[in-house]
Amino acid sequence: MVGDDDADTKTEVTITEERRFGECIFVKIRWFVVIRVDRDSCTCLPIHTYGGRGVTKPGLVAEHHAPLVPEGQEEQCLRGESNLLPALHVIVEKGDTISGMARINFRKVYTVEFNVKVCSVGRITRKDIPLLRKYWYDVFINDQRGEISCLYLSHYACWINRSNSYNLRERW
Repeated sequence: MVGDDDADTKTEVTITEERRFGECIFVKIRWFVVIRVDRDSCTCLPIHTYGGRGVTKPGLVAEHHAPLVPEGQEEQCLRGESNLLPALHVIVEKGDTISGMARINFRKVYTVEFNVKVCSVGRITRKDIPLLRKYWYDVFINDQRGEISCLYLSHYACWINRSNSYNLRERW
């Protein structure tokens, strides 16, 4: 997925330049939590560090975010970060790390096609999957009037994936 977020650590975003077909291509790695898998795409929630500023970045709503914390580690919050949802814990796969400023945004939803290269970097702990569902339901599904606008969550709501922008056919 190509986007314009600020990069602050090696764990959130890596931007490289490649030459293909005589043109310059910029590739940006994005991190997501997959909440639904369909036939040819998946629905994901983005993970951001917001340039290392967490939700102190102007214009963000803290109540739409939860910290992601590697299992066994303590939550890291910056001064001024208040009203965050309680942290979700992640089992990180060997060789990968997650920034202490990683925040999952329950208000934004992305569709990632299966023709985008992805790599699994971990999963939400089993005990936190009910919290993941609850947060997404409370923040995204319920509108301002408290009415349900739609609802579907699958058991695939536990994988964190990072994807980049070139077209290589790979399913997870």
